[in-house]
Amino acid sequence: MWSSTPPGISDSRPSPLLPSTVCSIESSKVMKASESVSATTAVTTIVAGVTGTNAGTNVGANIGANVDKKSLLHAVLLLTFMSLPISVRIYILDFLDPESLRESTLVSKQLYLECNGPGIEVIPVFRISPIAMCVGSTQNFLQNMSDYQQDDETNRKLQRYCHMEVIDINKFNYIIGHALLQKIRKNDIRMNGIVLLNISLPYSSLQPRLCELPPSCSLAIALSGIVPNLRELNLSNTCGSSGTVLQSFSENCPWLEKITCNNNDNIYADGSEIQSATNLKEIIMDDCKFVSYLKNPIIINNTTAFLFHCWSSKVLERVSILNARYRISGGNSDELILQNAIIKYIRNGAPPSLRWFRSELSQKNMDMLQSEQPRILFLN
Repeated sequence: MWSSTPPGISDSRPSPLLPSTVCSIESSKVMKASESVSATTAVTTIVAGVTGTNAGTNVGANIGANVDKKSLLHAVLLLTFMSLPISVRIYILDFLDPESLRESTLVSKQLYLECNGPGIEVIPVFRISPIAMCVGSTQNFLQNMSDYQQDDETNRKLQRYCHMEVIDINKFNYIIGHALLQKIRKNDIRMNGIVLLNISLPYSSLQPRLCELPPSCSLAIALSGIVPNLRELNLSNTCGSSGTVLQSFSENCPWLEKITCNNNDNIYADGSEIQSATNLKEIIMDDCKFVSYLKNPIIINNTTAFLFHCWSSKVLERVSILNARYRISGGNSDELILQNAIIKYIRNGAPPSLRWFRSELSQKNMDMLQSEQPRILFLN
């Protein structure tokens, strides 16, 4: 995929040129069907191929009216996938998700050629991971990224990436006050094409919940400054410093539209850490533990203190806080967010754009709010 190879690759080097190194890069391929191949054309081609005549033309013209659907199904089943015309194969492959499409390239040389031929849109994924089971070097990663920015050709290739994924972010070490972080702040290290970033970890019921700043926080904060055009972020199951990381992305990624942050700790209940994310359309924070500096913050008799009261998005459409809990700052115990707190948010904080809300609300309270806010779909 690349035309040149950089010199010496070191630990955690995010090389876009050597996929076998610390930063492995794979390409997810998304097939774009030709706009000229419609469903009717595909069916017409299939039937014509089976009959060996021009009967398919009439079938296509009368699809949905005079076609015996059972006979048509039998005709389709007579064909193997590879015996179909290329245009029909492209139409069918267009329904596959990127991963399934990537796997289809391994089936045969012919499919590989088709999936890499004209009409194919390649959406590459930039993957970062530590060497084997070892600790990843955040400093080395940033240094390598800085080096790549100095080479015009390599930098141009880096800007093609749309998706970024970090494998085992918890294994990357912690740095602070490093000169490389200053370069990020000066806009010297950028991947402007990245719109989706996944730094989540697999869920584990045995996963410890940390209260101290984890090592992975450095890399996550650094990445927030590298991807200024980010639209979607997933940091589920990372725990520990989720609020700090959320604040960094909120401040550095003004176009952020969706945050998935399930099963995390230490997120301020007032929403102050995402107050700069005014373009958010969706937040998913199921099984999270929020922190509040206010005692009984949800039953105070005023309309200025409620869940997420420090943050507002006029385009917010979907919110999920299923099984979310909260604790008073400095406390050790936590409890489910009270029904009154959720009701208070819907009545005082939910923007007019909100259309979907999932929480632990009882059916009775959902029915009550549904009558007050018919535009919102309530789920539990």
